[in-house]
Amino acid sequence: MVKPIFDEVLIKSVNTVPVALTILGLYVVKGGCAYLSTTLAASVGQRAVTDLRNALYEHVLKQSFTFLSRHSTGSLMSHITTDVEKIQNAVAEMAGDVLKEGLTVVGLMIILFVQDWRLAIVALIGMPVPLYLLVRLGRHLRSSSETSLRRWRDISEILQETISGFRVVKAFGMELFEIERFQRAASRLLHVNLRITRTTAFLPPLMEAVGGLALVGALFVGSYEISRGMLTPGRFVSFLTALFLMYTPVKRLSQVNATLQSALAASSRIFGVLDTHQEVREESGAVVLPRMRREIEYQGVGFRYADADGSVLRSVSFTARAGEVVAIVGTSGAGKTTLVNLLPRFYDVSDGVIRIDGVDVRRAPPTSPRGQIGLVSGGRRPATPSVPVPPSPPS
Repeated sequence: MVKPIFDEVLIKSVNTVPVALTILGLYVVKGGCAYLSTTLAASVGQRAVTDLRNALYEHVLKQSFTFLSRHSTGSLMSHITTDVEKIQNAVAEMAGDVLKEGLTVVGLMIILFVQDWRLAIVALIGMPVPLYLLVRLGRHLRSSSETSLRRWRDISEILQETISGFRVVKAFGMELFEIERFQRAASRLLHVNLRITRTTAFLPPLMEAVGGLALVGALFVGSYEISRGMLTPGRFVSFLTALFLMYTPVKRLSQVNATLQSALAASSRIFGVLDTHQEVREESGAVVLPRMRREIEYQGVGFRYADADGSVLRSVSFTARAGEVVAIVGTSGAGKTTLVNLLPRFYDVSDGVIRIDGVDVRRAPPTSPRGQIGLVSGGRRPATPSVPVPPSPPS
């Protein structure tokens, strides 16, 4: 609409009302489309991320104790919170921007060639340079984003360990040590984030420089064509307007690339967890165990952790009959807890078999033996402060 404004309204003073009504209508349509694109894209993005967070949490809870021994609590918390948040920011920002800004660039580029193809070639001749740098810098951004997420994981682990072990920290006077450890982790995260910021901040000025060169080239060629009567002032102003409008979405897309790379790094970590298979599985045709009546039998039971070299248990055999009280004793690290954890299928045996009333527990769903077992975990009693006794007076 810039061309008719200059060529018809300002120069010839005709078609003022139709042009004005057209512009007003276009702004109304633009506002409605902007509202719908923002709300719909945000709705799709938020729902997708919510589904991802729920799937990740459900997958973690369905894993065995072996999975939890490989991943610290802080690491899993970082996946569910920080990593998913990175994807949420990317989806909420990109779902609308990539489509809207991308279509805007394509539409304005078509307008440039429709107005004057020679001017369009001059204006866009420098565009491959920032696009090439955008691809190259994207690799560095993704690597830095992965490092940033690892630094966030370190901070989450320190927080979880320190706060859950608050009594121990206080009892041994380790406050200063933990503070310095947290500060070192925060400093490493700061350096990574600053490197990401410097990389991201490089592209917008580059786009400005390319846009300035395009404008200068368009001015020289456009003034030559206007002097020869090959181009009207209105068409030239319309071309410049489209050119100016195009560089804003291009800059926006270059900034979105940083968010995209961060989301890709987070998604690779999340799907690395989601792709982990369950070690304790429910077999096809599994049967629910009836209430135990006779005995629990361990026959030649052996167990080794997936990341350990040797076996924790070897050829353990005993029978605990109904009505008996069986105590398992041994030195620290002998495998007492592991032995008991095999019965409710927190782990599955590596060798041998465990039977309840003659039925292998692996033939039953994991929830079946657990429904008949009462687990009393070791609770921590609050420490009773000792009251100093004053010394007796000398006799």
